[in-house]
Amino acid sequence: MRRLIYFSKSTSICLPGDIPDILSVSRDQNLEAAVTGVLIYMDGVFMQVLEGEEAEVYATMNRIKTDPRHNEIYIFSDEEIDTRVFGEWTMGFLNAEASALLEAAGLRDIDEAMAIFAEDGPWPGAIINQALRELSLQLQEQDAAELRV
Repeated sequence: MRRLIYFSKSTSICLPGDIPDILSVSRDQNLEAAVTGVLIYMDGVFMQVLEGEEAEVYATMNRIKTDPRHNEIYIFSDEEIDTRVFGEWTMGFLNAEASALLEAAGLRDIDEAMAIFAEDGPWPGAIINQALRELSLQLQEQDAAELRV
């Protein structure tokens, strides 16, 4: 099984109605491909985690690369995994601020994040895994709150 995390710049500002449309199509395609994950949108930047069988994850990523809404796609992490973190979601969604993502990774600010990246290359797996667990908990809390409404 594979986990791929990428960042991309949005070619245009997403309007409030755009995200539900993106999620609807993604969820249908991911359900068919048995891919799970989470999409995070923050200030014109997409971050997405894709989890599933290698061929399906790569096919999904190749489809994303041809999507005109994405620009400057950067593969942040691509690794073999034993278990999924986002197995409950064909495509979860969080609308986040950069500071919330840094906090989830246990980092103080963007300067610390960039220093780690510049010094060590790709972020250490422990930081990525901590951030993913934190994001999964945020999704669970969000889902629970929506059920209470």
